[in-house]
Amino acid sequence: MLLATLGAPEGLDALAADDSLIPTKEVERARALRAEAGEAEAALRRVSGVQEARVVRGASTVNVVLRHDPGPPPLSDGDVRAIVLAALSTPPPGAVDVLFSAGPPPDVPAGGPGPLVPILGLLCLGLGGWAARRSVLRR
Repeated sequence: MLLATLGAPEGLDALAADDSLIPTKEVERARALRAEAGEAEAALRRVSGVQEARVVRGASTVNVVLRHDPGPPPLSDGDVRAIVLAALSTPPPGAVDVLFSAGPPPDVPAGGPGPLVPILGLLCLGLGGWAARRSVLRR
């Protein structure tokens, strides 16, 4: 987790960053999964009111963290799931867990709150189905 806060890739990102001349099947698969997650993130970021989106695909589930403008989320859980599933070539056998986080107002200057790395760390650890309860995290 410390490496991620310093900008070092981890998990699929680290595997997808492998720049060997002849990639293995695992590296190609990791690149494809990361590209699909990137497509879902880009689609979510295009929604008005979304400040940041991160999609992390595990072996059987997909975790989505959506930081939005203060107030109610601009999308429902179902809308987020539909956008994410549309970007994936093979849907996961498990659930798509969504975590909403109200961010700062859009006019906060650069250097404000950091990236979603700490929140994603909690999701990846799977703390007691925390993400599955679709809790709303408020600052």
